Amino acid sequence: MTLGDVEQWRHWGFLGLAVITDIVGLVALLAFNSALTIGEPVKRQSQKQYQPSSTAVEIKQACDGVTLSSIQTQLAERIRAGEFGQHPVLRKINREIRGGNAVVKPVFEFLLRTGELKREGQGFVLTKI
Repeated sequence: MTLGDVEQWRHWGFLGLAVITDIVGLVALLAFNSALTIGEPVKRQSQKQYQPSSTAVEIKQACDGVTLSSIQTQLAERIRAGEFGQHPVLRKINREIRGGNAVVKPVFEFLLRTGELKREGQGFVLTKI
């Protein structure tokens, strides 16, 4: 065995170790990713089809000067139905609804004017469910 042979063996040995290390790393990464995707699938809540009630139309017509968009009318119906609880929280609904405060605040003001919401301290409470 000459010096050139030893260097060649060393080269192939380190190359083999590098390949084995890369393969083990890739297998571990694939196993970790598949373990994350095997878990319980996320259940999505089905959204109910919106059908405006006759009271919504009557109340909308009763408040002169206040017009709500279709999204705001749907939100008012959801609040009236108690979907956000007996004490709807303006900030919480702002986070859930696209458009935020610009969409939600007029709905709360509308419901206050119609008497379906009333202020209780710093929050709101539904007057009837």
